[in-house]
Amino acid sequence: AVVVRDVIAELKTDNPRAYKALTATAPGSSTSTKSSSRAAGVKNADGASGSNAKSSATAPQRPGTASSSRSLSKSSVTSSARRPPKVAKASASAVATASSTEPDEADDGSLPSLEDALETLASFGLPNWDAEEDEEGVLAGLKSSDWKLRKAAIEALTTFAKSDDFLKGRQDVPSPAILVVVKAHTKSFKEVNFNVVKAIMELFQALCDVHATAEQPPENWICKDAVALSVDKIADRKYTTISPPLLSSLCVVRSPKTISALAIKVIDNIKSPLPHEALLKWHIDTCVDFGASALGNGVNTIVPWVLKECESSNIKVRKMGMRLVGELHSQLGPVFKALILSGDLSPAVKALVESGIDSSPFDPSAASAERPKTCFCVGTKAAGASDGGAVDDSSSLGIEIPKLDLVAALPDDCISRMGSKEGKTAWKLRKQSLEEVGAALGKCSGLIATSPQSVYNSLVELVRAMKGRLSDSQGNLKPVAAKHVGSLLSCCDMNAQAKLGKLVYGPLINAVMSDNKKIMREAALTAISDGTQLHQLEGGGSNTLALDSFIGALVLQLKDSDFKATGLPEVLGFVASRVDSLTKA
Repeated sequence: AVVVRDVIAELKTDNPRAYKALTATAPGSSTSTKSSSRAAGVKNADGASGSNAKSSATAPQRPGTASSSRSLSKSSVTSSARRPPKVAKASASAVATASSTEPDEADDGSLPSLEDALETLASFGLPNWDAEEDEEGVLAGLKSSDWKLRKAAIEALTTFAKSDDFLKGRQDVPSPAILVVVKAHTKSFKEVNFNVVKAIMELFQALCDVHATAEQPPENWICKDAVALSVDKIADRKYTTISPPLLSSLCVVRSPKTISALAIKVIDNIKSPLPHEALLKWHIDTCVDFGASALGNGVNTIVPWVLKECESSNIKVRKMGMRLVGELHSQLGPVFKALILSGDLSPAVKALVESGIDSSPFDPSAASAERPKTCFCVGTKAAGASDGGAVDDSSSLGIEIPKLDLVAALPDDCISRMGSKEGKTAWKLRKQSLEEVGAALGKCSGLIATSPQSVYNSLVELVRAMKGRLSDSQGNLKPVAAKHVGSLLSCCDMNAQAKLGKLVYGPLINAVMSDNKKIMREAALTAISDGTQLHQLEGGGSNTLALDSFIGALVLQLKDSDFKATGLPEVLGFVASRVDSLTKA
């Protein structure tokens, strides 16, 4: 009792507000019980009337509501001993859906109030928490105008976060409480002093390590603040030992695609080329450390960004962007190539991208390679690669690759012009329409759209028109038509390729066997080869369904021939090369 009276007496001068609240029920108080009841019987925010000071002090408070029980004085330790501390918890939904929550959809509503955060920290039993500045007090140091004291206070919190006492008796990592307090006293983590900023980043790093150990992802607002701070300093030599590693540590506790998207959003507002170059370098290192497949459909966000960086006026940024393109292609292969080339690229950027792709060939074993770092929120291997196979399916990564509506990409009268016969210049119109088809196919880096049915019907009409040009009266148009027919079939999915192939395999076989021009025989054979191959996005190799259609057309052509055709050996040689892929009877 004597100790309590001494503490209350000190509060009379140190903190009058806390003294006034506590003297209502303090032992030995000169205030009568009756007057105390009247003083405490003030209606609270909900309209309820308290009967005494104790009930008023312990009544539930909304976050941010002023309360004498949340005083920042020495009494905070005493008051916390009378009731269980409120630990700032990560919301269950944030933890459960951490790997799937998109940055723009993040819910920051679980951010604790400063009062609750201070109360939580007071309950930690942190050494010198309530001490004065000259006694190395942590809270006093955070409030101090002296950067050295603020740095020392943040380092004390970092040391405590690394200790075994930090999680003792707690199920959830209380990082929100620590960061809310630090954020409130460091200008929202926007300090100008290098030493203080570095101390803040080291605190984030320590908390990431705790989250990784507990396998509890931090809340989105924590990731946003940490990423913003790291990206802002990523090109500063003074922070090279902490900024990139902090981003990588965040990728361990939150999905790499989330951290990448947040970082790209921040870098878009920075004009200096140095941070852009540094962030591109970090993405390369992330692909190496975690594997590009760990980014999942986050590649959809990276592609437009890296294309923009490839247009930079700074040559170092362009080169680093090309290196990132190469790294992604070496691991993801045709999936990435189809995605990045699906847009309308300028000739300069397209040349740069193709150079990066050519310099880093696809390595099928990269998908199953062991990586030094993993994220506990998501798997690091794409479906289809768990058995050592390659990532050859965009759906396994959640990447959506645009499909080309070929007929819609052509002029409205393209198909009708392809059948032009009237006039001496009709062949020029037919040639022009074939070239338009070739140009449209040249822009297709993925597959041709074959659904809905209306799109497929239009595609059938186009193929039938091209079929007529395989026997065009103008001999120079026939190899052109064969070339584009093969290209069209090679861009179809396996089912569409087999169905559309039935329309043209017969004329192509006949051209290989009987055409009197070698250039046409070779073009037709190449079209057959390309038109029975699966697209790389579907794994490549022979299409069994298309080969079945081809064999059916070959049987019909052989019945009509005298088996003395010039090109028959070439056709039979092609069949022999694909015999292992034919359907077994």
